[in-house]
Amino acid sequence: MDISEPLLCIACLAGTEWPQLLTAALQSIFGATRTGNTESTGVILLRDVRTIFDELNADRLPSATLAERLCGIEGRPWVDWNHGQGLNANGLARQLQKYGIHPQTIRTTAGTPKGYRREDFADVWARLCPLPPTQTATPPQPASLLTEAAFSKRNTNSHVADVESGSHARQSSIVAAVAVSKRVDRDLGTEAVAASGSGEYMEGAL
Repeated sequence: MDISEPLLCIACLAGTEWPQLLTAALQSIFGATRTGNTESTGVILLRDVRTIFDELNADRLPSATLAERLCGIEGRPWVDWNHGQGLNANGLARQLQKYGIHPQTIRTTAGTPKGYRREDFADVWARLCPLPPTQTATPPQPASLLTEAAFSKRNTNSHVADVESGSHARQSSIVAAVAVSKRVDRDLGTEAVAASGSGEYMEGAL
C-alpha cells in the first residue's frame, strides 16, 4: 500500500477529518482486492514509534536510539531498510518529514543530541493511527457472584434493621424510665408537702 503514501501526506496537510476518511477509503479498496495488512509503511512506522516511546516510558528520544530500536522490531522492514543497511537517523528523518515531524535538539542525561519529542507525534497518531477507545463498561459477572452479592445485601439490610430496631427499643426504655422517675419525684414531693401540712395542723391544735 506504499502507493497511498503521497495521498496520506496530502490528507495530513489538509487536516480536519481528511486523514481518517482517506485511511478508511484505502482500507476498503485494498481490503477488497487482497488480504493481510493494508496499512502503509508510514502508518506502521508511526505505530512502531509510539510503541517504543511507550516501552521506554519516555517523552523524548535521540534519533539514533529511535532508529536502533526500530531495527530491533522483528518482522518489520526497518532492519532491511536502505538496501539491507538498516534504517538510520537520516532515513528516519526522511520518513517522518512527510508528516511534518522533524528532528530537533533535545536535552538528555547524555547531552543534547538531535531527536524527537513525544508531543510532536500526538496529532499524527490521533489522526492516522488512533488507539481503540478504552472499555469503560462493567464486565459481565458470573451468576454465582451476583447471587452472593444479593445475599450479602439482604443480610446487611437485615442487620441494619435489627440494629435500628434495638436502638428504638433502647430509646423507648430510656423515655419510659425518665417518665417513671419524674412521676416518683412528683409523688414524693406531694407526700412531703402533705406531711408538713399535717404536722403544722397538729401543733396548732395542741
